Amino acid sequence: MKWRKQPLDSEVRARLALRPKERIIVWVDDGAGRLIVASESARHLQRVPPDYARVGWDQIEHASYEAGVLSVTLTPDLDSATLRVPVGEGRELPVVVRDRVTASIVVDRFGPLDGEAGVRSVGRRAHDGMITWRTDVDSRLSSRPGTLEAAEQLLAEARAEVGDSRAP
Repeated sequence: MKWRKQPLDSEVRARLALRPKERIIVWVDDGAGRLIVASESARHLQRVPPDYARVGWDQIEHASYEAGVLSVTLTPDLDSATLRVPVGEGRELPVVVRDRVTASIVVDRFGPLDGEAGVRSVGRRAHDGMITWRTDVDSRLSSRPGTLEAAEQLLAEARAEVGDSRAP
């Protein structure tokens, strides 16, 4: 597993579909000849060479690193399982992923409705500056009267906190 500090090959860069002026932060070979590239606004994974899959930092729900494997769970709207990618012992890529995913969170608010069960509203900023909102209702409360109204109220409060007045 080799961490790459030198610039990416121009052919690889062309396959990444980078946005204008998008800077690559770090990249690594997974040991099987596939590359994982972290840029300012996305993680690019070469799942089936030579093609890359681009996933914005705001589309990653959770990321963890253990025993040389980076696990990335995408947001529920992408309807994907957790991706597990071997990245070796180097810690640079997992740190970049954690920092970028965390930085995309604008607001994360939980409203308890019944003990520890409740509603969570999350606003994530995409590379274009737009905020994507998601509300998750605890499954134990989904059919409870008033839950939808409470979820809408929590979302409205979260949006007001960041000055996002667009209609949901």
